[in-house]
Amino acid sequence: MERHNDQQHVRETELNQHDEDMANAEAGEDQLVQEDQTQVNTEPMHDHKQRYVLAGIGPRFIAYLLDLLLIGAIFFLTVQPVLYLVGAELYTTETFSAYVILSSLIGYLYFVVMTKIWGQTLGKMIFGLRVVRKDGASLDWGTAFFREAVGKFISKLFGIHLGFIWALFYPKRQAWHDLIGDTYVVMEQEVYKRQYVEV
Repeated sequence: MERHNDQQHVRETELNQHDEDMANAEAGEDQLVQEDQTQVNTEPMHDHKQRYVLAGIGPRFIAYLLDLLLIGAIFFLTVQPVLYLVGAELYTTETFSAYVILSSLIGYLYFVVMTKIWGQTLGKMIFGLRVVRKDGASLDWGTAFFREAVGKFISKLFGIHLGFIWALFYPKRQAWHDLIGDTYVVMEQEVYKRQYVEV
C-alpha cells in the first residue's frame, strides 16, 4: 500500500514538473515573439527616394531671361520713379550707386524668396522647372540664400557668367550656384529623358 502511494506521488510530481516545463516553454516562446516584433517595429524606415528628370540648359536659360525682364519691370515701375524724384542718377554703372545697389537687391530678393517659398521663379513656373535639394529635403532659407544670392553672385563674376556656362559641361547640369547650394534644377512634369537624378 505504501509502495503504491509512493509511486502515485512520484507520478504526480512528474506531471507537475512537466506542466511547469510546458508553461515555461510557452512563456519563452511568447517572449521571443515579442522581441521579434519589437525588432521589426523599431527598424528605421527607409526614406522614399523620388526620381526627377534633369532640366535642359535651354529652358533654364530662357526662364532666367524672363525672370530678369520681370525684375527690370518691377524696378522700372516702383523704384526708378522714386530715384527720379529724389534726384538720384539713373542708368549709371558705378558699383556703389543707389541705382545699382537697389536693382541688385530687388533681383536677389526675388530669386531667394521665390525659390524658398515655391521652389521656382515665375520663369521656371512657365517652363515647368523646379529647384530641389540634392538630399531630397525641403528647401530652407539657407539653401535658397546660398544658391540664389551667394552662388549666383559667384557665377556672374567678371560679367562673363562662367558659372552658368559650367552647367553645359557638368555631368548633372549643375551650375556653380547649384554646386554651392547642393541643388538640381529638374522638370516638374515627367517626360522621357535619358538623364535623371534620385533625391
